[in-house]
Amino acid sequence: MALAILAAALVAVGMLQLFYTAWERMDVRNAADLAAVSGAIVLRDTGSVPEACARARDIATGMNVTCAGEGGVITVVVGKEPRFEWLAGTHKATAVAGPADQFPGE
Repeated sequence: MALAILAAALVAVGMLQLFYTAWERMDVRNAADLAAVSGAIVLRDTGSVPEACARARDIATGMNVTCAGEGGVITVVVGKEPRFEWLAGTHKATAVAGPADQFPGE
Protein backbone atom coordinates (compact mmCIF):
# COMPACT_ATOMS: atom_id res chain seq x y z
CA MET A 1 0.00 0.00 0.00
CA ALA A 2 2.83 2.38 0.89
CA LEU A 3 4.52 1.69 -2.44
CA ALA A 4 1.30 2.45 -4.31
CA ILE A 5 0.96 5.78 -2.51
CA LEU A 6 4.63 6.60 -3.20
CA ALA A 7 4.22 5.71 -6.88
CA ALA A 8 1.10 7.86 -7.15
CA ALA A 9 2.89 10.77 -5.47
CA LEU A 10 5.85 10.45 -7.84
CA VAL A 11 3.56 10.39 -10.87
CA ALA A 12 1.71 13.46 -9.55
CA VAL A 13 4.96 15.38 -9.01
CA GLY A 14 6.17 14.41 -12.48
CA MET A 15 2.93 15.59 -14.05
CA LEU A 16 3.09 18.90 -12.19
CA GLN A 17 6.64 19.45 -13.44
CA LEU A 18 5.56 18.61 -16.99
CA PHE A 19 2.62 21.01 -16.87
CA TYR A 20 4.76 23.76 -15.33
CA THR A 21 7.34 23.32 -18.10
CA ALA A 22 4.60 23.58 -20.74
CA TRP A 23 3.31 26.75 -19.05
CA GLU A 24 6.83 28.25 -19.06
CA ARG A 25 7.20 27.51 -22.77
CA MET A 26 3.86 29.17 -23.51
CA ASP A 27 4.88 32.17 -21.41
CA VAL A 28 8.06 32.59 -23.49
CA ARG A 29 6.06 32.42 -26.73
CA ASN A 30 3.59 35.00 -25.48
CA ALA A 31 6.41 37.30 -24.32
CA ALA A 32 8.08 37.05 -27.75
CA ASP A 33 4.83 37.89 -29.55
CA LEU A 34 4.01 40.80 -27.29
CA ALA A 35 7.59 42.15 -27.39
CA ALA A 36 7.65 42.01 -31.20
CA VAL A 37 4.30 43.77 -31.58
CA SER A 38 5.20 46.43 -29.01
CA GLY A 39 8.59 46.95 -30.63
CA ALA A 40 6.99 47.25 -34.07
CA ILE A 41 4.63 49.93 -32.79
CA VAL A 42 7.54 51.90 -31.33
CA LEU A 43 9.50 51.41 -34.56
CA ARG A 44 6.55 52.69 -36.59
CA ASP A 45 6.08 55.72 -34.33
CA THR A 46 9.73 56.71 -33.83
CA GLY A 47 11.64 55.04 -36.66
CA SER A 48 14.30 54.08 -34.12
CA VAL A 49 15.40 50.44 -33.94
CA PRO A 50 17.24 50.95 -30.61
CA GLU A 51 14.11 52.41 -29.00
CA ALA A 52 11.99 49.58 -30.44
CA CYS A 53 14.40 46.96 -29.09
CA ALA A 54 14.50 48.69 -25.70
CA ARG A 55 10.70 48.45 -25.59
CA ALA A 56 10.86 44.76 -26.51
CA ARG A 57 13.35 44.14 -23.69
CA ASP A 58 11.09 46.01 -21.26
CA ILE A 59 8.18 43.75 -22.19
CA ALA A 60 10.11 40.47 -21.79
CA THR A 61 11.55 41.26 -18.37
CA GLY A 62 13.61 38.49 -16.82
CA MET A 63 14.18 36.75 -20.15
CA ASN A 64 17.05 36.80 -22.63
CA VAL A 65 16.02 39.03 -25.53
CA THR A 66 17.73 39.43 -28.89
CA CYS A 67 16.25 42.07 -31.14
CA ALA A 68 16.84 43.28 -34.69
CA GLY A 69 15.01 45.66 -36.96
CA GLU A 70 15.12 46.14 -40.69
CA GLY A 71 12.82 48.37 -42.65
CA GLY A 72 9.59 48.49 -40.69
CA VAL A 73 9.94 44.93 -39.41
CA ILE A 74 11.26 43.89 -36.01
CA THR A 75 12.42 40.39 -35.10
CA VAL A 76 12.57 39.37 -31.45
CA VAL A 77 14.05 36.17 -30.06
CA VAL A 78 13.20 35.43 -26.41
CA GLY A 79 14.85 32.71 -24.36
CA LYS A 80 14.54 31.51 -20.79
CA GLU A 81 16.09 28.74 -18.74
CA PRO A 82 13.42 26.36 -17.50
CA ARG A 83 12.99 25.59 -13.84
CA PHE A 84 13.09 21.86 -14.50
CA GLU A 85 16.00 21.59 -16.91
CA TRP A 86 15.86 17.81 -17.03
CA LEU A 87 12.49 18.05 -18.83
CA ALA A 88 13.38 20.59 -21.49
CA GLY A 89 16.26 22.58 -22.87
CA THR A 90 16.17 26.34 -22.99
CA HIS A 91 12.78 27.71 -23.92
CA LYS A 92 13.18 29.84 -27.03
CA ALA A 93 10.66 31.65 -29.22
CA THR A 94 11.00 33.94 -32.23
CA ALA A 95 8.44 36.53 -33.29
CA VAL A 96 8.36 38.95 -36.21
CA ALA A 97 6.09 41.98 -36.42
CA GLY A 98 5.61 44.96 -38.66
CA PRO A 99 3.24 46.46 -41.22
CA ALA A 100 1.34 43.94 -43.37
CA ASP A 101 2.79 45.33 -46.60
CA GLN A 102 6.28 44.32 -45.39
CA PHE A 103 5.38 40.61 -45.63
CA PRO A 104 4.91 39.83 -49.34
CA GLY A 105 3.06 36.68 -50.30
CA GLU A 106 1.02 36.38 -47.13
